[in-house]
Amino acid sequence: MFRRRRLDMSYADRVCAAFIALALISLAPLLSASADTSADTDEVEARISPFSGKTVPRFDSLRYNRVNGRQGPSLEYPIKWTYLRAGLPVLIIKETTEWARIRDLDGEEVWLHMRMLKGQPGAILIKDALLKSKREAGSASLALIEAGVIIVPEKSMEGWVYTEIDRFKGWVQADHIWGAAPETP
Repeated sequence: MFRRRRLDMSYADRVCAAFIALALISLAPLLSASADTSADTDEVEARISPFSGKTVPRFDSLRYNRVNGRQGPSLEYPIKWTYLRAGLPVLIIKETTEWARIRDLDGEEVWLHMRMLKGQPGAILIKDALLKSKREAGSASLALIEAGVIIVPEKSMEGWVYTEIDRFKGWVQADHIWGAAPETP
């Protein structure tokens, strides 16, 4: 849905990854028998970060058109992904003083330096949506917005998100976006 590039692994890295994958596959029955199946591994419990004082997890967006996502929280770690789109929303799931572990729309997780983030939540349309004049399905349609368009949500109410796109201002159904908007009472 959005542009990013996977960097090639060396032959030794691929062989090592294959052995690790085989080991994990052979251990999977043992691990699943002892695991708590009630816990959802995709969910991260909300908490206040001691580094930023902000809630984690939280949505943010990429500051630049080219951002390298690394395998660990340091320039010493290899680049796993290169994101090629400013404004792309990401979910911060962990952070240190200088680094944030993020999850993207596809569920991939990498580490980014904090200066690569805007500090402003963003959202992306995951399917085509109609921009409406009011928070009602039957209200007048102002524009058709295609999937993949990045929006800056201003507020959200009752399953709708208010945003401005080009010269249009209006409401989009919240289930058409991935990202965050401030909840407004």
